[in-house]
Amino acid sequence: SVKSCTTMIAFDEPLPLPFDGLTFDYNSNKAVMREEFKSLGWAARDSSKPGRSRNNESPECWVLQSNPEEALRLLELEELQGATLPQIREKIREQMVNDFIDCIPTLMAKSGCDDSKQVSALKIVDSMGHRWGAAFPSFIKQELFKEMECQVFPEQQFVACGDYFGTY
Repeated sequence: SVKSCTTMIAFDEPLPLPFDGLTFDYNSNKAVMREEFKSLGWAARDSSKPGRSRNNESPECWVLQSNPEEALRLLELEELQGATLPQIREKIREQMVNDFIDCIPTLMAKSGCDDSKQVSALKIVDSMGHRWGAAFPSFIKQELFKEMECQVFPEQQFVACGDYFGTY
């Protein structure tokens, strides 16, 4: 498995984006994507999930996840070598929050709602970084499981299932 960096970020008001989630497609042009969206692999408005409706008193929460290559690059930074888990989480939080805030004007412009005044007024009420030890399937093994829904190991009384299996 490949590690991942994830961050939760909460805003006091809804973001002026006309979608609840997006994937940053690094297959199209890695250089352009790296320049515009840096560490981000996907983002989702967590408050839009069923049962998580937002009222005026609650913050709007977004979950950000890195792509595998950027997680590896971030976690291999010299400053993180020998760092404690809280230090790693803080670096992840700082990097991903900054990358997300920096890309909001681009996302707004590409979706036709270009209002830079709204972006400058965004207030973050909370954020937290996290490092997953095993978030993405290894690319070499991914092909092995593409056509399977799960794998059963009767001798070990074990069944494996999840994101490794099928196409996603």
